Amino acid sequence: MNVRFRFLSDGAWSDQDGLYLSVGGAFMCDIIKVFDYYGGYIYFYDDVESGGLCIPGPVLGGGDHWHLIDDPNPAFSDPRSWWCGDPATIPPGLVPPNVYNALYSPVVDLPCAVSCTVHFAAHFAIPTVDNDYCAYSGTCDGTNYYWLGSYWGDMGLTGWCGTAYNIGFDVGQFCPGEFVDVAGFQWVMATTDNGCGPSLAGPAGIMIDDVWMEGRACSPTENVGWGRIKAMYR
Repeated sequence: MNVRFRFLSDGAWSDQDGLYLSVGGAFMCDIIKVFDYYGGYIYFYDDVESGGLCIPGPVLGGGDHWHLIDDPNPAFSDPRSWWCGDPATIPPGLVPPNVYNALYSPVVDLPCAVSCTVHFAAHFAIPTVDNDYCAYSGTCDGTNYYWLGSYWGDMGLTGWCGTAYNIGFDVGQFCPGEFVDVAGFQWVMATTDNGCGPSLAGPAGIMIDDVWMEGRACSPTENVGWGRIKAMYR
């Protein structure tokens, strides 16, 4: 008889992928016993106190893979950009399988702002044939993140997504009140069972650079007129 405990999390509640920090971990088990219910004979008993008899299986994809990389090719403003992947893979640049991993911007204060637009440069090396993608979400309270879109594609050696950088994403639409007091952004890289990449241009997946937030703010000294407030992270 084989008995297996296999824990799989959905994208929103795995504390190992950077989306949710639990207290004590996502799954625990103890006092594992296989026995004859009628005769009472114990075939297997593992209370973990003596080191544990169960055998862990291979570690699947997951984990917190977002980090800064120094590579002038996938950087909008050389040489650094954010990337979700594993630089130790051979060849380098693979996004591991079964990843659902989040990168968060700082949550910034926007005093008296009636809107907020998040801008950033994005470089995609995500094939369109394998259901891998990067999802964008925004927050206007620092706690609840709302989906804005999911994207993929392969931009080659020098391609950067100008749409997000020039036009941006409106996070103020999620604010229930008149003003957007705070704003933040989230990028989630998701892969299927075989991961993503690497690409001919270097690391696969998505690279993020030059993130900035711009709010349309009420003038603090007048009842009319508008000002602009801006925060940038590179």
